Amino acid sequence: MVSNRISIDSLACTGCKDCVVACIEQLQQRTQKEDDCISSRIQVLGTEPLFFLTICRQCIEAPCVDACITGALRQAVIGVMLNDITCIGCGMCTMACPFGAIWLNKDREKSVKCDGCPNHAIPPCINACRPEALQLEQKARIAGTHRRRSSEKMITIERRVDGPETSSYMTHGGNG
Repeated sequence: MVSNRISIDSLACTGCKDCVVACIEQLQQRTQKEDDCISSRIQVLGTEPLFFLTICRQCIEAPCVDACITGALRQAVIGVMLNDITCIGCGMCTMACPFGAIWLNKDREKSVKCDGCPNHAIPPCINACRPEALQLEQKARIAGTHRRRSSEKMITIERRVDGPETSSYMTHGGNG
């Protein structure tokens, strides 16, 4: 159903947040206003060297669509789309998304997710990404290198025991 989506090469991402800035600028142009309530549809979580990029994966069998009680999220030919008017901000989609790629804009009380900028041949976040960590790819090709490299970064976990009753986990970024 979905032919293209934005893929992430987590090891190439430097955490510069140029993609976040490009996303916000695009949303401001789209809505014709500068507004503190506009939030990026892509997030860089954490700080170097422990950071991770989140963006909607445009799942074919999207748990967020199934969880949405109002039908505000629907599967379309171009991907999972969010109807901002129908969304009531209940947060069911945010709980259902296994990638943490949908979140609530608390100021607007609405869910927020990437729509892939369907009016652009190449989304602005991809053009802004200097290390080329974001790419527009056919869905069938994504199962390869980028997923494997992202998984390697995510599962490099070291367990540290602080005492007899407590323990914590620390994630380390990979080295390419």
